[in-house]
Amino acid sequence: MRISHPAGKILVGVDFSESSSQALLEAGRIAGEEDPLIEVVHIIDEDLLSDIREYSQLEEAEIVSSIEERLKVFCREAGLVDRKLSRLVRIGHPVRAFSSLCDEIEPDLLVLGAWCQYRNDSELMGVTARQILQESKSDVLLVRDRKGNQVHHVVACVDFSAYDSAVVRAAEVVCRAERASLDILHVFYPPWLSELSIDGENGEAFEDLEMEYRALLQGRLDKLVPREKSLVDSIEVQTIAKQFPRHCEGILGHIKESGADLAVIGARGRSRIESMILGRIAERIVMNSSSSVY
Repeated sequence: MRISHPAGKILVGVDFSESSSQALLEAGRIAGEEDPLIEVVHIIDEDLLSDIREYSQLEEAEIVSSIEERLKVFCREAGLVDRKLSRLVRIGHPVRAFSSLCDEIEPDLLVLGAWCQYRNDSELMGVTARQILQESKSDVLLVRDRKGNQVHHVVACVDFSAYDSAVVRAAEVVCRAERASLDILHVFYPPWLSELSIDGENGEAFEDLEMEYRALLQGRLDKLVPREKSLVDSIEVQTIAKQFPRHCEGILGHIKESGADLAVIGARGRSRIESMILGRIAERIVMNSSSSVY
């Protein structure tokens, strides 16, 4: 996938896991032919460093030097030999140190591997990645392991907000590069169903109302379809208005059922407090999606 950013600042967080290797690979693919500088960072947990010093009798500088060499090899094994790289190793709390670095570098795109050591159905994203995501002011691409590197199917999740155009545009760029198919998805639940009970006498009236409501939604979705004829002719684009009682579960269900490789979604929250209040659906999708998430 190639998601372009004019300033070309890409920051990749690495913890030497398999998903980190995937994140590095995606960063190189996103950079494309423009070949911007890719900042690769590993944060050494300060508590872990203290334990290593105690049991290994090595000096801090020796430990850091060893990890710097490991990071160099890790980037090479991920296939970033010919890319412009800046490798950074810092000491600190993994989340606080990484967030501080993001404030310093101000990347346009942050790329992270998503993994959880104790993986279960309710939490598919690691705790550190989740906390970094909550505090990030940049766009974030969360990469999950998948078979093969090509993106075949993308789901753009829209809610008729100011974020929709950016969401569809990002999805469009990926589809253009990968010749992937695109679903523009809106999950809804008719407001009157949660407020009223429908009996046989007025059911027909509500059927008419639902048809009108769906037509309205479909009209708004159609306006989001990319208008460039060369793109529309080259990839499959469909708009989907899906009725489901809970928005998050409806989106996650479609991602899984469609076999999507990537979901693109807008997140209103830009700080931890804001994300708790405004970005709950986006956060739950990122945590539980079977696909990579941008």
